[in-house]
Amino acid sequence: MVFKKNPQKLIESLQRFCFFTGEGYPTPDEMLKVISKARKDCLDSDSYELEYWLGTALVYYNTWFVRGDERKPYLEEAVYHLERAFALSEGKIPKEYPPHEVKEFGSLFRNDIACEVGQLLIDEAIIRDIEKGISYLRPVFKSSSYYHPLLCSYAEAYYKLGDYLKAAEVALELHKRAEKEWRDKAPPAPLGIVAKSYRAQAKQHKKNGEIDQAIHYFQKLVDMDLATDNDQKLLKKLQESLGKT
Repeated sequence: MVFKKNPQKLIESLQRFCFFTGEGYPTPDEMLKVISKARKDCLDSDSYELEYWLGTALVYYNTWFVRGDERKPYLEEAVYHLERAFALSEGKIPKEYPPHEVKEFGSLFRNDIACEVGQLLIDEAIIRDIEKGISYLRPVFKSSSYYHPLLCSYAEAYYKLGDYLKAAEVALELHKRAEKEWRDKAPPAPLGIVAKSYRAQAKQHKKNGEIDQAIHYFQKLVDMDLATDNDQKLLKKLQESLGKT
């Protein structure tokens, strides 16, 4: 594949990998050829689109073809280009698309880019930087009112930091936003974070001998229909230990 000095053609080639539909599965060599060209062009380009699609293509290449510790340099490079895209796009594209409107193919919004950077920094253990990830996701969470699935990583960040109640607070808000859009078909991820956060908080209180507080959070799981059989058994034992059953 030969490219002239036309960023748009290179962007479209990167997009084809990112919107892969399952027909004509790309080979590692095919992807690397386009990625290598994009790397060179980015050196003397201020195109946020080229930076974004190169970063995204690197994420896909890493997911499909790279394993183990070899993933680290590809993920670090992906984050670098996505951060560049975020910086270069300031004042050029909107923060977010209007709710309930369908995005045009390939359209970019700053909040989406921020979410992708934050999600990688929080979810990918090999390059994890939780505080930096939060710095990208917090403004999106605070400035938007719609459900963005990648914001689940914002809640996960607090869970990983051991701030279980903050994780549950964020996840509950995401669930409320999702309910507004999908009602009884809201995605389960936010409530999954709520459940494990309350569970961890309850077990922490139990470990510290704070039985009333442990009972409180196990009971919240029951009241929200999020309790497992084991949660209910632990709750019953704790209640019995205080003579509350």
